[in-house]
Amino acid sequence: MMGKVYIVGAGCGSYELLTLKAKEILSFCDCVIYDRLVDESVLQFVNKNAELVYLGKEHENPMRQNTINETILKYSSNGKIVARLKGGDPLVFGRGGEELDFLYDNNIDFEIVPGISSSIASCEYAGIPLTYRNISRSFHVFTAHAMREYNFLNFEIISKLEGTLVFLMGVANLEKIVNGLIENGKSKESRISIVENACRPKQRVIVGKLENIVKLQKESKIKSPATIIIGDVVEFQNKFSWYDKMPLSGKSVLITRPKYHGNYLYNKLINLGAECYTLPLISIEEIEENEEYNKKNFLENLKVYKAILFCSANGVNAFINGIDDLRVLNNIKIGVVGKATFDAIKKYKINPDFCPNKFLVEELIKESVRHTDINDNILIITSNLSQIKVDDINKKYNRNFVKLELYNTNKIKYKKEELIDYINKANYITLFSPSSVESLLESIDYEISLIENKKIVSVGPITSKKITDNNLKVYLEAKEYCADGVIESLLND
Repeated sequence: MMGKVYIVGAGCGSYELLTLKAKEILSFCDCVIYDRLVDESVLQFVNKNAELVYLGKEHENPMRQNTINETILKYSSNGKIVARLKGGDPLVFGRGGEELDFLYDNNIDFEIVPGISSSIASCEYAGIPLTYRNISRSFHVFTAHAMREYNFLNFEIISKLEGTLVFLMGVANLEKIVNGLIENGKSKESRISIVENACRPKQRVIVGKLENIVKLQKESKIKSPATIIIGDVVEFQNKFSWYDKMPLSGKSVLITRPKYHGNYLYNKLINLGAECYTLPLISIEEIEENEEYNKKNFLENLKVYKAILFCSANGVNAFINGIDDLRVLNNIKIGVVGKATFDAIKKYKINPDFCPNKFLVEELIKESVRHTDINDNILIITSNLSQIKVDDINKKYNRNFVKLELYNTNKIKYKKEELIDYINKANYITLFSPSSVESLLESIDYEISLIENKKIVSVGPITSKKITDNNLKVYLEAKEYCADGVIESLLND
């Protein structure tokens, strides 16, 4: 049975410019075939069971189109739903038409999902309107990708066109484009702009005239991917520029949280203009039934507890996954610590009875005493790395605290060279737990010198202590011990 192929435009730049239709398809497809122009932030919407197939190559060494076609055929002929994800719009200079021909010839069912083309998005992210009343009433888009091999651009005609001229994939042939226009009558004074890495935090914009743009491009080392824009509307660039003025523009951040939590932080920071890199230093794994945790006994004995304390969102999810009916929580007080934990339990329509103002487990334990009586049983949901000592707090508060580990926090160790590569890209390193600090240091063999010049951002005092205990400096510490607190600290820096 043949499957179905969606030819999907991924938009220009990060995930914000993905269409709702494209997002929906990514959520249910079996396979995603994508290339180098697709921003990796888009892949967060792919369902976890889908196979990712990367077929992108640098422009100097392109993958042969027939290999791409064969890959599409391989998966679709096995009954798979395939998303062929292409940067920008799939039918604007992206060989989308050739792929449609192939699908048609092989009787493969398909749909086309438009995307936001870089010809439009790059102009607007640079603050350049493609059209403007009484200045530019049209725009024209060309590809300059193969000018070295084929002289197919008729500059005699192009130079006389009214409106805005847009050249995609043309930086390598910038001099040819400029000379072709000037030699055919285009004024040397014509305004021109080049937008590199459009709609991404690394976006750079240069503005000049036809007569000096080649010199400016070489001096600034602008390279592909980039869009060339020519016309009077370029005059508006300085006035309408907005993307490079975002609160976190110019800041690059390494996110070390697990992927599930890291996506929230990544998306927030990207929306504020930061350049982000994601490299999880820990992973979360729910614990299967064992000698200490027997699901049946666990559920039957829940009624003996006066309160249940949740120290993290991971604990909430693991607990809820372990019960069959929320009504077993009837008459049990629920306590949480931290905004993320609060939000996690609210998703299950459970309103916590108490949540301390300070995002510390010690404060949660202290608060639980106010809601219970002497000798009451109190269950604390934790991970395998929890530092809670129940004997000590039982003596201190005259309660019977019981610690139940429902998930493992596993440290992820990377090759030293791989981690250093990520470290070198970022100005800030965010750390959210003592275990992430340990994982970082273990991966670099405790060579502190590799990170001592980086701006280390800590989620809170416990993580900060782990950092300073290892002879590192905490550059920023969140006032609220959560992802939003980290964001706020970056905004105030």
